[in-house]
Amino acid sequence: MRTGTLWLMAAWLGIGVLLTPGTSSASALCKTKKGGLVIRDTCKKKDVQVDASLLGSLGLQGPPGPEGPAGPSGPSGPSGGGLTVVDKDGEEVGLVYSIGEGYYGGTYTNVLRELTAPGANESEFFGFGVSPTGIVTHEDYYGYGTFATSDCTGARYVRLDCEYGECDSGPMFHSLSIGEDLTATFHRASERVHGNYTSSSTVSADTAENVAAICTARGNGTIKGAVEACDEDPSRFCGTCCYGPYEGDAAPERTLDLSTLGLEPPFELHR
Repeated sequence: MRTGTLWLMAAWLGIGVLLTPGTSSASALCKTKKGGLVIRDTCKKKDVQVDASLLGSLGLQGPPGPEGPAGPSGPSGPSGGGLTVVDKDGEEVGLVYSIGEGYYGGTYTNVLRELTAPGANESEFFGFGVSPTGIVTHEDYYGYGTFATSDCTGARYVRLDCEYGECDSGPMFHSLSIGEDLTATFHRASERVHGNYTSSSTVSADTAENVAAICTARGNGTIKGAVEACDEDPSRFCGTCCYGPYEGDAAPERTLDLSTLGLEPPFELHR
């Protein structure tokens, strides 16, 4: 019993000296042949050097030392989130929010991407369609447009239906309508203005006279420009009809140039 007590006291004394700064220049904790713990510059031939790192697991841990310098930053981990679409270089195109089948077959994928539009103070989320061959575009064959002028000229607007409080709060993201040159248009309900507006659209008929007659019947409209053979069907005639005015709500049409994103197909799903 006495021998065990003496050994324990020696251990605590040795550890106290080992962990107390400036008390000794010794650097080794040694177990002697008789089982005691002593501190030496180097252990003797018959001693057994004790691994000081094991003292913490025995509950014999001294006070913490000063904080060391920060190590180098590790590599970036994989991005979190859900299913995404990436381009040929692995650049993220957007976060997938819907996948479905096209009207004429095939599949389509709608994605969300955070962008800062020209003139905006902060980024917003925009939704658009993509396919394996790139961003989905369309050509506005019917030439719809809304204007704050009486002759359908000047800045374009988007007509809004604000019944039942539809315009009281903005959407969580803006849907993009994208042309062949990757110029996208959108509007913000928060920018709506109540006033008198005119609208324009393409009118087609079997004769030029019938084009003018249809335009006149449409809200007392007038033909702007020449009536010519339609691009899509040269056997018919097309003209641009400006009609109105009507009172309502509309928001300015805004644009985004998606070609500046530098995204290169093929696109593919990724997670």
